[in-house]
Amino acid sequence: MYMGNSSPDWSRIIKRIYNEGHVVGNHTYDHQDLTGLSADQIKNQMKQVEDCIFQAIGKRPAFMRPPYGSGSGNQNVMNALQSAGYTAAVNWNVDPMDYSNGGDINYAKQVINQAKGQPIITLNHLKYGGATKEGILALAKAEIDTMLANSYIQLLWKNV
Repeated sequence: MYMGNSSPDWSRIIKRIYNEGHVVGNHTYDHQDLTGLSADQIKNQMKQVEDCIFQAIGKRPAFMRPPYGSGSGNQNVMNALQSAGYTAAVNWNVDPMDYSNGGDINYAKQVINQAKGQPIITLNHLKYGGATKEGILALAKAEIDTMLANSYIQLLWKNV
C-alpha cells in the first residue's frame, strides 16, 4: 500500500488486512515512478511505509509492487530495493484500467476475459473519479467473478 494521501485510519486498516490473513506489501509512500529517483530516494519512499506498517503490525514487508509497474526491470531500482531488504518486486501484466474507466464493469470484464497465459491482474478500484463504496464493491465483485469464471486461481503471496 502507499501512504501519502491515505486514510488517517491506515493503522486500523493495515491491522485488519493482516489479521484476515493477507500479506502486507509496500507500494511506496507517495506513488512516484521509481525509475526517476536516486537509490536514497527509493529507500526513503520504502522506509516511510515500512515504519507505518511496522507500527501497525510489528512486521516489515519483504516485497513491494512498483508504482505504475515501472522499475522491476531497472537495475538502479532493483539494487536499491535489495539493499533495503526487499526480496521481491511483484509486478502485473494485465491492467483492466479500473482507475481511469469510471468503474466500467463491462470494460474490466472484457480485459480480464481476453487475458491469456498466466496473468497477474492489477486492481486499482479506489482511483477512479466518482468512486463510491457501492461502486467499488460492485466492480471488485464483477472482476473476481469474471476471473473465477475463467478458471483463474488465487495465489497467496506467502505460498508462492
